[in-house]
Amino acid sequence: MKRVLFLGAMVLSTAVMAQNEAVAGQYTTEPNPSGLEIRMKPDGTFEFVAFSGTYTVKDQRISLQPKSVNAFQVKRKEGSSAVLQLTFKGGEELDPRYIYLGYENAKGGIDYVCLYNKITNIDERKPVDSGNPYPLYALETVEIPKTENLYLVDASRVQAMGKGAEVHIEKIPVGKTTSAVEVLYTGVLRSGLGKMEGVYKADKQELVLKPERGADIVIKKIDAQKDNEVLTHSSAEEVKGWKHLIAFDEENDIPDYNPEKKKASQAVVKAARSLNEAIAQAKKNNRLVMVFYQPQNKEAEKVFEELLKSYQEILSAYDQSAGREQAITPKDLISYEFYLTGKKDAKWVKANKLSDTDQYVVLDGQGAIVYKEETTINTLEAGDLISDNTRYRVFHTAAKAKEIDQVLTNAKAPLKAVEKAFTTITGDEDYLPFLLVKEEKKEGEETPDGSYEREGYFQNLKNTDRLYTVKLTPEQLTAQWTRLIEAHKGDKKLDVDYARVLVNNFGENNYYKQYFLKEKEPQTADLGAIVYLVNFYKDIEAHNKVLLKKEGVDLETAYQDGEDYYPLSIRNKKDFIPLRKQSIQTLLLFANFVDKPEQQAVLNKALHKALEVGVLSLGDYIDLAYERQPQEAIQLFRDYYKGLLKKDGNLISGLDAAFSTETTDADDSWKYYKMKFANRANNVAWKVYETERNNPELLKEALAWSQVAVQMEKRAPYLDTLAHLLFVSGEKKKALEIQEEAVKLLETSKDEDERAMLKELRENLNKMRSEK
Repeated sequence: MKRVLFLGAMVLSTAVMAQNEAVAGQYTTEPNPSGLEIRMKPDGTFEFVAFSGTYTVKDQRISLQPKSVNAFQVKRKEGSSAVLQLTFKGGEELDPRYIYLGYENAKGGIDYVCLYNKITNIDERKPVDSGNPYPLYALETVEIPKTENLYLVDASRVQAMGKGAEVHIEKIPVGKTTSAVEVLYTGVLRSGLGKMEGVYKADKQELVLKPERGADIVIKKIDAQKDNEVLTHSSAEEVKGWKHLIAFDEENDIPDYNPEKKKASQAVVKAARSLNEAIAQAKKNNRLVMVFYQPQNKEAEKVFEELLKSYQEILSAYDQSAGREQAITPKDLISYEFYLTGKKDAKWVKANKLSDTDQYVVLDGQGAIVYKEETTINTLEAGDLISDNTRYRVFHTAAKAKEIDQVLTNAKAPLKAVEKAFTTITGDEDYLPFLLVKEEKKEGEETPDGSYEREGYFQNLKNTDRLYTVKLTPEQLTAQWTRLIEAHKGDKKLDVDYARVLVNNFGENNYYKQYFLKEKEPQTADLGAIVYLVNFYKDIEAHNKVLLKKEGVDLETAYQDGEDYYPLSIRNKKDFIPLRKQSIQTLLLFANFVDKPEQQAVLNKALHKALEVGVLSLGDYIDLAYERQPQEAIQLFRDYYKGLLKKDGNLISGLDAAFSTETTDADDSWKYYKMKFANRANNVAWKVYETERNNPELLKEALAWSQVAVQMEKRAPYLDTLAHLLFVSGEKKKALEIQEEAVKLLETSKDEDERAMLKELRENLNKMRSEK
């Protein structure tokens, strides 16, 4: 019978589950100084220290997408102390000046104490020289009164952004009977860990995770540990203007004077002289205008100046920061042009029917109102406007959604305008149209599907009903996507902008999901997009290499081991097309929606092209052609097998020579290739049994392939294939022995996917016995 290998290339639900179960388990670093652990679950979810999220596996490639994130992980420990003892295990970035502990007092309130002030040995307050730009402190066990709920505060943003920044507070119910806990701080990762790619090495039972920045993380599988000691958080919140902060920054020494140091080009924040000037600057710099209309605020001018000054100070801190790679520049942090209205703006106020109350009004680059809310300037802090960009993303989305609606709701909109719209949808990380889609409740549903996702973005906004509502329908959006694909069908030359749209669309958030938080049923147009990327793969590769060389990137590093790796400094460049060979392979695998003859012909042509340009290996191609073109798959494997034996007739020597030149991944092991070859040999042999059992010559060859598969990997599905081939070849006694062995193997197997086949294999055995 055919077997779906957990590291194989067949995209089926059973394959996905088997892949997940193979990876599932608990892993830890070696050695384990920080307690770094990751738990991979069979259902496709993971827990990474204080993170959790989802993951996917294809072959040995693994992709992790964090979703919920905490700054602390707390484990209950045994103890008999009369107080609560906390032992901190932090990474190199933990600075006790910005960590606070909270416990409940007799009056029902909460007392907070800074971790720095709880360290009793003065020598341990000094940073340890670790050779990296962040301070590393030696810590000890500290004590606080026992408490029903423990409050842990991460104030690290204050260090970078000043007192206006929010602090992160987590509440953990430890219980008053608890005497000791272990606290692992992960705050730096909380803001820096995004989606991670990695490799699962089956032979070594380890994961190699590759963050966007920094060194690889190697974690080995260990025996599963009971994790009931890990305490669940009951709440987490962001608080600005937290009154318990200690002003450590005011005690710092004056920075060293260094006349040789080149002065950074500072981003300057200043108010526009007129509303028209503010709007013009916003349009030029791709920003929004934040207008303050404060008729009742007697201190409006003073507070407005203080806001701008604070904003400038925070940006200057970014300019002067050293020792770390900045993914963004200070200028990127300026989202608004600020303006305070005066008497000269009376006509504008009247024209827009603003009430006679203090408020702020957000305008787009055309001067149209995006949002307004009644409040004083005093309630808005510069740190909040910079560090928490959820508010900006809502406003930015509202402004862009209106523009895009005007284009995409017009069935005859110019194609360049359509392409520009999809460029924003797929490439603008601040554009989140699902926030503004009016979602109808389903029957029996308390809240619409997207309510949870929207909640976090709307929590600081009082008047969300005043925001623009998306008019674009799923049908209109899909129709415009189809128009765009059809328009580029006949392209003879690479269109860089269009290629970027396609690549970005096939990423984590495609255009349909961006709007409706759902996966779209794939259509013929999507096949056209895949075909375009395959046809122009070599052109895209050449285009990127020119850009990489111009930027001084080592091409050998960028294309190491056939894995298209691109540095962070390159990935966000406008002309760069972030296409990876693996991405096209995945797209071709998921092209299983193709069912019409004309679609089949297009896909088959694309597969041939992918094989020709090196996107697919011959083995990958055989796996893809297996169901769609079985005769071709059989013939290709037949030729491949003969080629392996051509030199000296020794299969192992032939496989060794072939696998030694494989460039898919230099770290892939012989065990992995052996698994893939055995699986492929078995599957093609089974296809011969299904479709060509009356061809004696081919049947004989298939029998040899099946025997090799069993020799390499004695698995029940492979034994089942061999038994069937032997049976139709006339060797019925031997076939029965092999089938009995397959059944016995399954009866003791720990592989749940294989055990699910037990009933089928028993039926096959009984059928053979009856036909003997």
